[in-house]
Amino acid sequence: MPIAIHDARFSFIWTETLPQLLSGVPPGDAPLGFLADQVAYEQRFQAAVGGEATPGGLGTPWHPTGKHFFWTYYLAGRSPQELAGHRAWKGLVPFRGPAQHRDSFVPFERRNTPKGP
Repeated sequence: MPIAIHDARFSFIWTETLPQLLSGVPPGDAPLGFLADQVAYEQRFQAAVGGEATPGGLGTPWHPTGKHFFWTYYLAGRSPQELAGHRAWKGLVPFRGPAQHRDSFVPFERRNTPKGP
């Protein structure tokens, strides 16, 4: 009997490689240059935790509402909302930005397939 899939949900992760940040001292105009500077990172992270607008629309990687089981586990039992910037830096906590692409949803076509031999 063939397997029938009626619904599917996908998640896609988009990343950007910024080699300028790995050059020791990144140039002042490097995109997201604050990620290579601990003090600047901590300040931006604290602003994001506080709900302040950050350049580029960056925010915390967790949603502002709901339970955060993954992040609580990742942060060794600490609540993500109470995370200080220096702990985020040491824990390599990423920022989340706005989606760059929006594709429209196209539902699966339901086809009648012949049964096996």
